[in-house]
Amino acid sequence: MTNTFETDIRSDRSETLLWAEAGKGIVLWTGLFERSISSFSSLLFRTLGLDPDSVVYPPPIARKRVIKDSGYSTNFADLAGIIADLPEKIQTVHGDDSLCLPGAGCHPVFDCLAGKTIDKFTIIGTVTPVFRRESQRNCWRLLSFRQAEAVILGQEADVHTKLDEFAKSAHSLLTNLGLRVRLSAASDSFTGRGAALKGIFQRSSASKTEFLWTDAARMDHALLSTNRHWTTFGDRFNIRLNDGRTASTACIGVGLERVVLALNEVVGLSNICWEQYPSDRAGEG
Repeated sequence: MTNTFETDIRSDRSETLLWAEAGKGIVLWTGLFERSISSFSSLLFRTLGLDPDSVVYPPPIARKRVIKDSGYSTNFADLAGIIADLPEKIQTVHGDDSLCLPGAGCHPVFDCLAGKTIDKFTIIGTVTPVFRRESQRNCWRLLSFRQAEAVILGQEADVHTKLDEFAKSAHSLLTNLGLRVRLSAASDSFTGRGAALKGIFQRSSASKTEFLWTDAARMDHALLSTNRHWTTFGDRFNIRLNDGRTASTACIGVGLERVVLALNEVVGLSNICWEQYPSDRAGEG
């Protein structure tokens, strides 16, 4: 077994976090890394005012329609992962059970809520294994990684107010942990027809903001992002409010592996006492 990423994810404060590399962008982490993922995730959700025990954990696969209905297969065709396209003969007997790898943590949530009516304001915490067919693959750009998300649904004004509260609390959490981040307007890497215009709209409408952290090699990494979806997913998945209007949605998404890698470089994971960090709940600080 080789460990070609070892120099990328070690600091003089820490031990090796990677047990083995099974191909570019596919890694096996150590127990220390996994325990740190779990500890940070729990602290994050408590900081956002969510009970860690209520967080949902979708599987690493989903029905193919998820990336179709969400628009992911159109907007991010180069990144999408299809793992099973069944022959028509089998589909005729068993139905279309073609599968995909989720491209965003919120998509399985929207799929479960498709066609449903929700309360005026709903927040769902989730930790989802997602897949991105990245062209550049290293410990910071993995094919498979975990996104911790707080997905917000409701009226637009309420959704955006809560998203802003979450962003403030998440920023304080990262700062308290020793990670200096800066906010930057961002856009997704759209592909296909109208990709450039979609990116321009996303930036101009402040739909996406990234929290960037700079490592010792002066490389920037987006540790988390806030995303305003407006009624895009409410329309695509037919999610309605009690008054019949289409639900607005938003989410704050955190790349768990990236945060833990950053913490390893700054303080060393074995030096972190997670219990010493109080969670400043969203909206209370």
